[in-house]
Amino acid sequence: MNKIKILIVSLFLGFSYSMNSEVLEIYTWEANEGELDKMLDAFMEAKEIHESEGDVVVSIEQTDMGGTGEYQYTMRWDDLLQWGSYKDMIVNSERWQKFWTKWSKNPSAKLVATVSGGSMDNSKAEDYRDLYVWSAYEWRPAPGRTADMLERMSKSKSIIEKTGAKVTIYSEAAGGTNDYHFVMFYDNWTEMAKSFNNLSSNQEWLSFNASNDPTMSTLISTNTGQKIN
Repeated sequence: MNKIKILIVSLFLGFSYSMNSEVLEIYTWEANEGELDKMLDAFMEAKEIHESEGDVVVSIEQTDMGGTGEYQYTMRWDDLLQWGSYKDMIVNSERWQKFWTKWSKNPSAKLVATVSGGSMDNSKAEDYRDLYVWSAYEWRPAPGRTADMLERMSKSKSIIEKTGAKVTIYSEAAGGTNDYHFVMFYDNWTEMAKSFNNLSSNQEWLSFNASNDPTMSTLISTNTGQKIN
């Protein structure tokens, strides 16, 4: 119950979060030496169980720049109610319990981080079934500046999406630090490169960046990666 309360409070922080938008959980794993293939096989087995047991979209993702070669097991639901219903169901799933008991006895990887959160846009879990690449920026607002930062994020989103990206803004919940993530999704690396090249000479983007207030927020981390399953 406490985790649910934390999630709800975080999702409403200073901005209009839609209760009908995507909720996600990200589990970041690091394979044991020489056991990457074994870990990925376990991921695929877990994905098949998770998706066949209920309404969830699972993505297996490989981090690239900004990471240390970890892999992310990302679970997405269409909304908060779907998330809650699924969590109640999976804890009693015999298939999942059997898999987890077997894997836990001889794990091929270690869990290095977990975080949950929600989309502040109108994204849905189904939006992420196809392959994609991403570029993500984690921002922390200065005290009292959350609304200002989110307003600029919204404007950034509108400009960048004109170059071919799908942009989703996430707020962290359980496992996070109440930061916000600005994530740009593309079909492939070529499309990402075209978008970045466009922005480098886009006058609307250049003017927008020139008006930035550096005291508004702090860039905590960046990373790129791709969905591999």
